[in-house]
Amino acid sequence: MDEESLNSSDVEMDTPGVDPFSKVGAASIQAMKDNTIELRIPSKAFPKSLTFTKGGKKVQYRHYLWYSRFQAFREHVLRIKYV
Repeated sequence: MDEESLNSSDVEMDTPGVDPFSKVGAASIQAMKDNTIELRIPSKAFPKSLTFTKGGKKVQYRHYLWYSRFQAFREHVLRIKYV
């Protein structure tokens, strides 16, 4: 087997067309980029104000169990303190 046969293509492929969804969400993404400083404080404060309100006691327990595990992972492995 020669080197040329290894580098050849048996099937010729067309170049892919333009992605029809390439601009989806562009306006809202640009708005976020334009307002990063104003959005930073509310985006950090909002999750702290949330409480778990759906599901039975077992579901809530499982959610808090994994939340606690994730927070411990962030603090001890990733060295990120959650205040």
